Amino acid sequence: MFEKMNLTPLGIAVLSWLARNPDKEFYVREITRAVYGSLGGCHKVLKNLYGKKLLNRRKSGRNVYYSVNDTNPAIKYFKIFMNIYEIHDIVQLLQDKSIKIVLFGSCAHGEDTTKSDIDILVITNEVDETRRILNSISLRRDIAPVVLSPTDLMKLKERDKAFYSEVTGGIVLWGDSYEGI
Repeated sequence: MFEKMNLTPLGIAVLSWLARNPDKEFYVREITRAVYGSLGGCHKVLKNLYGKKLLNRRKSGRNVYYSVNDTNPAIKYFKIFMNIYEIHDIVQLLQDKSIKIVLFGSCAHGEDTTKSDIDILVITNEVDETRRILNSISLRRDIAPVVLSPTDLMKLKERDKAFYSEVTGGIVLWGDSYEGI
C-alpha cells in the first residue's frame, strides 16, 4: 500500500510526526531534525505528501511551512494505523494473559497528538501480572492501561456507563466478543 503511494520510510516518519503535531506549522529544517532525515530527502518527501493533499503548505518570505492536512480523512486512518503499529509488540506480549485487548480514546479515533497517552483496555484473569508487565514497558508515549477482570468489567458497566461505552467502543486488537464488548 505505501509503495503504491510512493511513501518511503522517511515519508512515513515525516507524515507520522506532522500528524502527531496537528496544530503547528514547521519549516523544512525543523522537520528534518525531528525525523533525523536529510534535507534533500525531506524536501522531496514534503513535496510528494503535499501533492497527495496530505499536507498543507504556506510560504512566508523565503520560508516554506508545512502542516498536516487534517481535513483529509486519510490522515485520521493513517494515525490510527500508526497507533496500532506502535503497540503491536505490547499486544503480542499480552495475548497469552488476555481475554481481550481494546485500543480506545484519542488514539482509536485518530485524534491523538504528541502529548496524548495510549489508552488500552485489557480484560484478563491475571490482573496483577498484566499490570506488572505493562508497568515495565517503555514507549515514547505513556500507556494508560485499564486492566480489568471480567467481573470488574461487569461492575464498570453498572457503575460508569459512559466510560464503559468509551472503552468497549474502541478498536479490538486481540480477542473475541466478550460479554457484549
